[in-house]
Amino acid sequence: MMTRSTFTRHTEIAWRGGQTRSTPRLIAEEMGIALTYNGSTMRRHSSRWQFPKLFAPDLPRERAEFVALSQVPAAAQVFGTPLTAAAWKTKPSWGIVAGGDQIINPDLERWYYERAKSHTTVIPGASHSIYESHPKQVAAVITRAARSIDQPATR
Repeated sequence: MMTRSTFTRHTEIAWRGGQTRSTPRLIAEEMGIALTYNGSTMRRHSSRWQFPKLFAPDLPRERAEFVALSQVPAAAQVFGTPLTAAAWKTKPSWGIVAGGDQIINPDLERWYYERAKSHTTVIPGASHSIYESHPKQVAAVITRAARSIDQPATR
């Protein structure tokens, strides 16, 4: 089962450029990711018991349970696909920090956005399900981003 401390520990080690003796498979297992028979991934913490507490504590319990049961596996290869260019190096970007996120450390989110020189919005107390628990604030960020595209990028 994934816990915030396990995820945060591995993420922060990677963030600081440190080394860990854990294998990628062990990290995946600790994060609650398992491969299915067809090569997709499944998060074990997405159960109706863990999901509301970790992923969506700011949603009504019934809604969080529905979302947990609606999760679909991601293709396993997305976690190992090499990237050749980071769009944020040449294009403007926007980011929203979910201040109460228990899936991705909010300090790490801030660091990502600072590094990318993203236009950053912080929503205190918001969970990883920020798009659903704070839809108007998320929509406002998207609207600002879309409207700024007509303007020249400032980097």
